[in-house]
Amino acid sequence: MTKSHPLNVRTVNISSPILAAKSGFFLKLLSNGTEEQQYVIVQIHESEKAALMDLLKFIYCNSLSSKTPSGLVDVLMAADKFEVSSCMRYCSNELQNQHMTIERALRYLDLPSKVLNVDAVQPLADAANLFIILRFRDINKFEKEALSLPLSGIKVVLSSDLLRIASEDAVYDFALKWARMYCVS
Repeated sequence: MTKSHPLNVRTVNISSPILAAKSGFFLKLLSNGTEEQQYVIVQIHESEKAALMDLLKFIYCNSLSSKTPSGLVDVLMAADKFEVSSCMRYCSNELQNQHMTIERALRYLDLPSKVLNVDAVQPLADAANLFIILRFRDINKFEKEALSLPLSGIKVVLSSDLLRIASEDAVYDFALKWARMYCVS
């Protein structure tokens, strides 16, 4: 490493059989060779350290220290990276049981495109989808707020069969207004 990016090394003692049983990534890493390896080096970004340590705690104890939505999403992303699907499902369930906000729902909508194990996060994305639909089914009542939604949110709202509208013209006018705000320079 260079002087501007010093290497921060942390040694963690692990049980290879337990880690390999719960993680496809570690199974491949630890079974690469015929003899028992003394050391395996995994390089991660500093920002991933807390999530990885929490993931290791989950692997050994089936519990997490992280309880906040952002912390759980970080652990979920680490679990996807290290192929721990049981932790991904756990985080997804925990996030579904927490209070949903528009910002959180929009973040959860994007998860299936950011992870390899889509099945583990699809229920969370579906819950976020439903939250957005129910929140904005009356686009006339919440027009200003609906117009501030990004494309992923607008797609959910406009593709819903639950919209409460006077006519299809109202949906067209709304979509045109949104497009003019975001797509025309």
